[in-house]
Amino acid sequence: MLPKAVIKIIDEQKNESVGKEISEEEAKSLMRKQGLNESYIEKAFTPAEKKLESLGVAKNTTFYEFHTNIGYIPIGQGEELHSLDEIIDEKESQFHEDDYPGIYDRFLQLSSIEGEGSYFYELSTGIVYDTDWGEENSMMDGTLKKKWVNFYDFLEWYYSADN
Repeated sequence: MLPKAVIKIIDEQKNESVGKEISEEEAKSLMRKQGLNESYIEKAFTPAEKKLESLGVAKNTTFYEFHTNIGYIPIGQGEELHSLDEIIDEKESQFHEDDYPGIYDRFLQLSSIEGEGSYFYELSTGIVYDTDWGEENSMMDGTLKKKWVNFYDFLEWYYSADN
């Protein structure tokens, strides 16, 4: 189950569908004409379910449900969240791996580190951490205080109109 605020966003996205529907092959052809490379095009058409599976996200999680139902990720009250493709790119970049070996085996980075902090989702527990630069060791060894006990609570906070 997703928070009501997220369900509202999903419904709004469905209602905002504009324009003529075209087939996947027509869309790919248009993308090629725009000069996009084949790997980008294939990635764009890989189903979210397959991407989540490759990341090790369990099907029965709010994280999985959110990313299989949301078209684009609108900004909430915190840092701008990465799209699913950006999460994959972050993992593939291995940016933190030299300083924090194994971080990408356990965590998915949900936002950019550019603001001196980032949200991280722990795959095995669903806990979401709000880390400042340099707190990754504490997060990995379990001494960093968790900000949200699960992704559902994180979404409730992120899209809350009350804050």
